[in-house]
Amino acid sequence: MGRTADMQSTCTGYDRPRLLATTTTMKQADFDYTLAFEPIAGGTRMRWSGDVQLKGAFRLLRPLIIWMGRRQERRIWENLKDLLERANNASPQDVRPPACAPAIKHRATRLFRRLATDPDVAGLPATPESADDVSDHDLAALPDTARLYLEKAGAIDHPADWSLQLHSRGTFRLKRSWPWMPCEAWQYNSAVDVARVFWMRIDAWGLPMVGRDSYVRGRGDLHGRLAGLLTVAHGTGAAYDVGELVTFLNDAVLFAPSMLLRLPVSWAAISDRTFEITLADGGRHVTARVTVDDRGLPTDFSTEDRYFDAADGPVRCRWRTPVEGWREVGGRWQPSAASAVWELTDGPLIYARFTWRPGDIRYNIAPPAAGVPVAGLRGIALRS
Repeated sequence: MGRTADMQSTCTGYDRPRLLATTTTMKQADFDYTLAFEPIAGGTRMRWSGDVQLKGAFRLLRPLIIWMGRRQERRIWENLKDLLERANNASPQDVRPPACAPAIKHRATRLFRRLATDPDVAGLPATPESADDVSDHDLAALPDTARLYLEKAGAIDHPADWSLQLHSRGTFRLKRSWPWMPCEAWQYNSAVDVARVFWMRIDAWGLPMVGRDSYVRGRGDLHGRLAGLLTVAHGTGAAYDVGELVTFLNDAVLFAPSMLLRLPVSWAAISDRTFEITLADGGRHVTARVTVDDRGLPTDFSTEDRYFDAADGPVRCRWRTPVEGWREVGGRWQPSAASAVWELTDGPLIYARFTWRPGDIRYNIAPPAAGVPVAGLRGIALRS
């Protein structure tokens, strides 16, 4: 989940064991950094200082970035101090990194709590409308490719999935020239009300950017804030209604195929490996094409019903989510990795890459309650 960026670092001062100074140049900013050491009774005192020269639009965020940088640096050096001091009084097997893993887990838990306390999630139904099993009759009129796909999903002789909770990890970027930034997401989808609420955190150059996009009661909404202070994305209206609805359809196709059998969906054959699917809700409809491999597992989902956020406003263009791998878990199949791609006039923009582990996907559960997410497996998307 690491990010990549071009940078050049130069050592500008070195006096072992008293001083280390560096200058780092990046496209977004230049950094000057100094570490100074002096002996004191019973140990060593370390002092750090630095300066950042931001470039372009990032200059507007200088006070916020400096504040965040100081907080991050203090956390790094306090953790190192704690580790070194514990190492002097413990056996090697007792010395562990002090904060890396707990910090990651803590951020994931906080993000989950945003989902669990979201009023739109709390208002969703806690039970399905029907618990009837899917039968061969439900698949009889479908195109051969779609029927193979749903049979592989193990839809027959099981109740249709009615909800989905998903934990995703990956990397994200807004432009081709930007570095990949680590991201994490929690979401809850309901087929009873046709709803999707998605919370994501992006670590953007040390700053937390938290975004929420949703489709609830027939309306789409997008909102993102940097460090909880600055709104960096916001959108509502017809383009977002359509875009969020087709994203709900994408989730159902990849993660909960049997959801589609209890929704107002129509199917059409395109080829022996591709079918078209249309979902209607809230007085509008969205359409996508799904390509499967010889096993019936999806390899690509593409649609013209999403809007790219261009400089002049939302522009309708092709959007794809190629699946890069499938994993069999407990006799069922689930995606292990997928990407999100805008097919723009100047070439494709791969802007998101996500991975999933066993236990990241839970099915047919009530909306999550506030608290620590429960690990476990409740119905993987596709059965063998």
